[in-house]
Amino acid sequence: MQLSPITFGDKPCHGDVFHIQHQCQTLANSLNRKAMGAQSRRQELEAKMAEAKQQGQWHPLCVRLGKARTQEKQSVQLARDINTKLCLKM
Repeated sequence: MQLSPITFGDKPCHGDVFHIQHQCQTLANSLNRKAMGAQSRRQELEAKMAEAKQQGQWHPLCVRLGKARTQEKQSVQLARDINTKLCLKM
């Protein structure tokens, strides 16, 4: 893609930066939503776990809650990493 020398003068511009930033922002937003969903699922399982503990039936939820916590931690960290890198590039 050739950019107008009138617009950019002597400054080199190697490609379309806006669309790349837009795609990165879309990725960051998607990862943020995924992290929020993982947080909601973990909170729901914790509420179910509290109920199950009162009834003495908490064991089946332990594995699911552990996996939900791990998934939440990973998705939040990935979203945070992408957002940090995106902010540093802009």
